[in-house]
Amino acid sequence: MSGLCRIRCSIALLACCVIALFPESLPAEDVAGEGDGRAVKEEPTVAGFCPGSGDCCVPNGTPGCNNFACCEDVCFIDPFCCNTEWDATCVDFAAQLGCCGGGGACPGTGDCCVANGTPGCDNTSCCKTVCAIDNFCCDNNWDLTCANRADTECGDLCGGGGGGPVNDGCGDALPIGDGTTPFDTTGATTDGPDHGVNACGPFGDGSVHDDVWYTYTASCTGLLTVSTCEEVGGSATFDSRIAAYDQCGVPPACPGNNLLGCNDDDLVNPCGTGSGGFHSTLEVPVVAGNCYTIRLGGFDENTGGPGVLFIACAGPTDCQPACDKMNVECLNPGPQYDNRRPVARLLRQVGPGQLVPHCTGWMIGAPDCMMTNQHCVAGIDVTTLKAEFNYECDLCNGGECRTTLVYDVAGLIHADVGLDYALLDIAGNPAAAFGTLPVSCAEPGIGSSIYEIHHAEGEKKGYDEGVLLSVDVPGGCIPGTDIEVGVSVIASQGASGSPIFGMASHAVEAICHCGPPCSAGWGVPMSAILPDALPHILGHGCTVQMQPACECLDDITPPQIDHDTTSPCSGHIDPGIESTDGTVVNRGFDGFDICFTEEVRAIGGGPLTPANFTVSQTGAAPPPTVTAVNTSDDICFEVALSRIISLQEWTTVQAHVEDTCGAAIIDQGDQGPGVDEPDRVDIAYLPGDVDQSSATGPFDVLAFRQLVNGIIEPSSLGCSDAACDYIDVNRNLQCGAQDPFDLLALRQMANGVSPATRVWNGVALNHARP
Repeated sequence: MSGLCRIRCSIALLACCVIALFPESLPAEDVAGEGDGRAVKEEPTVAGFCPGSGDCCVPNGTPGCNNFACCEDVCFIDPFCCNTEWDATCVDFAAQLGCCGGGGACPGTGDCCVANGTPGCDNTSCCKTVCAIDNFCCDNNWDLTCANRADTECGDLCGGGGGGPVNDGCGDALPIGDGTTPFDTTGATTDGPDHGVNACGPFGDGSVHDDVWYTYTASCTGLLTVSTCEEVGGSATFDSRIAAYDQCGVPPACPGNNLLGCNDDDLVNPCGTGSGGFHSTLEVPVVAGNCYTIRLGGFDENTGGPGVLFIACAGPTDCQPACDKMNVECLNPGPQYDNRRPVARLLRQVGPGQLVPHCTGWMIGAPDCMMTNQHCVAGIDVTTLKAEFNYECDLCNGGECRTTLVYDVAGLIHADVGLDYALLDIAGNPAAAFGTLPVSCAEPGIGSSIYEIHHAEGEKKGYDEGVLLSVDVPGGCIPGTDIEVGVSVIASQGASGSPIFGMASHAVEAICHCGPPCSAGWGVPMSAILPDALPHILGHGCTVQMQPACECLDDITPPQIDHDTTSPCSGHIDPGIESTDGTVVNRGFDGFDICFTEEVRAIGGGPLTPANFTVSQTGAAPPPTVTAVNTSDDICFEVALSRIISLQEWTTVQAHVEDTCGAAIIDQGDQGPGVDEPDRVDIAYLPGDVDQSSATGPFDVLAFRQLVNGIIEPSSLGCSDAACDYIDVNRNLQCGAQDPFDLLALRQMANGVSPATRVWNGVALNHARP
């Protein structure tokens, strides 16, 4: 008889026990209440005929039989045997329960200190002592529970009287098979390895404390389930842990680095609540005929007790997402089906070659920006994560899993605890293959229709739809969260970070945050996340599909330097009167106006200061610094330098600013000669280089005349509307033909006549433009 039924499962579980043990014992007509006239009751009770007077192993014509335990067990299954008559069906039950196999007497033939597989054991005194406590040991089978009782109740017989379970050491592992097996870890010690933080779950260390050991030979190729969870088929009276190893021996050596998996708490089933502990369910892949070691113990030292260990091996089944949610393939075709592609399962590497499901992530920006929850990356090295795309079924019903594509996580872009989001840098360009999801900054509305695409329980990609239940409940699920929305769509381990879409917009309006396993949970709205996240996404160089909804995000283009308005424009300048004596360069360009395409502020807010600008320069001399920044409109700024820029060199002034919505100016780096970058101005000090050739010569005089006479436009020289930068040679802020003295100054420079600098003709820039 199975341990589950033996410990008197509840009425709700009774039908499962009977069907599992005796699939052919009840005729179909009996189930319907006909046949031999038995009344099959919904709630069977034993009517008081245990023990009866007749033999349990033959039809005795009276209610009940003379073996109390056998009588009670049979009548619990079939009350007719005690209420009316002990007939052939009752005898059949008694035989299957082991009542008629010669048991019930002490001494038996097997060793008292091990699970010997027969009724009773070979020491009369110990046999009677144990069976007085648990008559199952003599009436049915001397199992591990009986052997453990012998160890604790029979003095020195089993090695010291109360010295712990017989399979306390990993070298003393007991063979175990599919089904249920009673255990008792009372008195056990810890002799297995600690596999490190998070190896068994997010809480505590990576050890299984006060452990007992078993060996299991796989009965199938598929998934092995080992559990102490009541809803699965096991039980425990303490906070349990289970580990499995890809190793067996005779006797088995203590396992080391060949850990297949470890589980602390079953997060799918609400097990353990009735007996004061958090119980465990471990699932690991196995191959038929291979031997595996199972380790059972507790979360802490000095915890343990009795329970039932459930083991089952299941071969491949039809492809199906977890929690009975819809297969995404059933959405084909449609916008929901299209939105499944950028959603990925996050895996975490916990050991060499060992990847375990972790959370859900999705592509928010091209080419490489992914979003998930902050709590999915808290306290871990994000480079141990991998993003697996395409982990989904290929048919709506059944089918197989598609071929997946796995990308490494290169690093963390940004994370925020209060909004529980994280941005990951994914190595390569996953957006090219799987695209990005549209995002919305619309304020969520209670009652609006939503749907979620997820990897709940780390399983195949699933789909769930529902409504938004509540808005703005800070810390309702995770304390310290700034804002949360209640949703009727799935929350579960592995679904953390999943995108929640508006049914009307088909854009991401929230991300899954937390909640009870396989049930309604909480999310964080994108309307709160986006203003904080966008600067980091855009600053990383990613582009985003926006559904315009928020005033601040109607235009998500970051600010840029307006090179047409900025004076001087990026290029060569002629500072005019740059010398006090015509020889020494001690006058020149030591400040300029810089204008942006919109209002800007310092990163994080506040007015611009010299700290918002950095200056670099070609050549060996230290560059000047910014000493003052003045503005009247937060668009154009007067920037003062600590000295004039160096003759024949390039000076670059770079801005570090953001717009009023927090979008940072884009730093694309050096884009090559002649390109005006969005965040910097390049300035060259080369007096008289009117034609922008990076050298001075007679053709500059020709270019000057052409500019003054309107034969060529300033745009042909790289600047659309700032001719003064090229032809206001004497720098009196009057352009070209309006000031004939500019030509005189140019001739003076060409001829080396004071007050212009005498060294001019043939001078060139020392470096190409940055």
